[in-house]
Amino acid sequence: MENTEVCLIARTDLQRLLLKFPSISLKVLAELSNRLEKSEKQTTRVSTEKVETRLALFIAECIDGEESSMEFVLPMSKRDLASFLGTTPETISRKLTDFEQAGYIRQKSHRKIEVIELDKLLLI
Repeated sequence: MENTEVCLIARTDLQRLLLKFPSISLKVLAELSNRLEKSEKQTTRVSTEKVETRLALFIAECIDGEESSMEFVLPMSKRDLASFLGTTPETISRKLTDFEQAGYIRQKSHRKIEVIELDKLLLI
């Protein structure tokens, strides 16, 4: 958990702002498009891919966010990750252990993971 500040903008104020500054409208539209694309991709994965593949792709996306590092910290709990990937926490733990035994990853601590063989992991 983190301290968070929330800003509330009334609909009419936002509409006025977007009309006054069209470039902001384009940026908002682009962000909404990106989020919709991610949501569609996630929905497709849950309905068509095996759990191993979904988890491997998630790990690869986490590595993409790290600048040239093959280590990352899971950005959510295993329970939340299981929900996100459409499975159970036990399955997440079991698959991570399978990946580690296969030599694809190394679980360094509670949520810290080092990817050893990304190419092989993505072939799952």
